[in-house]
Amino acid sequence: MSIIEALFLGVIQGLTEFLPISSSGHLMLMQGLLGMQNLRGLMLFDLVCHLGTLGALFVYFRDNIKHLFAEHGRLFFLICLGTLPLFFIVPFKSWVDKAFETPTWLWLAFLTTGIILYFGEYFGRDKGDDIRPLQAFSVGAAQAFAVIPGISRSGTTISASRIVGIPRRKAVVFSFLLAIPAILGGTVLEAAHIFFKPHAVVAANVGLLQYAVGFIFSFIAGIASLGVVMRIVLNDALKYFAWYCFAISAFCLFYFVIL
Repeated sequence: MSIIEALFLGVIQGLTEFLPISSSGHLMLMQGLLGMQNLRGLMLFDLVCHLGTLGALFVYFRDNIKHLFAEHGRLFFLICLGTLPLFFIVPFKSWVDKAFETPTWLWLAFLTTGIILYFGEYFGRDKGDDIRPLQAFSVGAAQAFAVIPGISRSGTTISASRIVGIPRRKAVVFSFLLAIPAILGGTVLEAAHIFFKPHAVVAANVGLLQYAVGFIFSFIAGIASLGVVMRIVLNDALKYFAWYCFAISAFCLFYFVIL
């Protein structure tokens, strides 16, 4: 992997982690287009880029994160409740990883993301001002579904939040606060996998400079995309990303399956 490729992939990760179009799907798509055959060998690089976007979350939502540990701790409880469904998909993580070692099924995942965004935009509603426990758990269940590359975590959780009646601004903030334990937990799992199977990393031929570039640019792009997403959702613009996902789905079907 060259420095330019590392920079490019870091920016792609940072932008697409929070835009409702799936960062994992776009990383796999771009790696495939760049001719990188051993996608599993890039696991450590992907992990480092995810850490960059995690840092962006901490910086952008630092005030909200402080409120997680306020006196009543209600928001902290809701985040824990929304994170709970992720534990049920851990036993299936290896199956998902194996199914998506190649970009063959990316078209279906992007298509699913587009449908989710469409439903979230056209069937979303405001139902009260506070997030209720059942709403938090429902959004968490939707997030668990987004472990599949090509299915957007942010798009899925924001759409689910709107469908169950969480107001737009709170839907976005809750979605990204919910991402912190999800990304952190996924990073720990991937790190454990790398520790016990280090040969998966050696095959990728990525140097320390490439890791540093990927981290820095995913962090910068992540902060930029967070601000964009806040404006997008508040301006009812998710439907445009639904059409984007439909277009990417058609491209992946043609390029990776038909050709």
